[in-house]
Amino acid sequence: MSSLVHLGRLGAVRARLPTITSSLSATSRWSDVAATTTTTATTTGNHPLRIMQRGMATKKQGGSTNNGRDSIGRRLGVKILSGQPAKAGSILVRQRGQKFRAGDNVGMGKDHTLFAKVPGIVHMTKLETNKKRNVVHVLEEL
Repeated sequence: MSSLVHLGRLGAVRARLPTITSSLSATSRWSDVAATTTTTATTTGNHPLRIMQRGMATKKQGGSTNNGRDSIGRRLGVKILSGQPAKAGSILVRQRGQKFRAGDNVGMGKDHTLFAKVPGIVHMTKLETNKKRNVVHVLEEL
């Protein structure tokens, strides 16, 4: 049989007390039981029992995630629209792959950036064979 004994700041300790509970009379006081239990619970033979106390968490810990980040945008797209003037060397389109093709007076960089070779007016057309293909031209100013 086991009984629950309160030991002050250490909290509740469960101690097995078969001999104490059988020898107690009905008129025993609780303080006598606590004093007897304290000596029984804290010493066994030559080695004292160490009663460890650990505080309980007062707030649940937040979870973690591996997907909580995003990369910044690459600022791609058309920089100078059709009908607008462009200087020589100005960037017309920044792109990944060849969504837009280089036409007359337009060069292509190694990252597929289209730029004007001469000053003039930007003109965009679609190929007759493939209407999905856009071609960028620069018409020279006279």
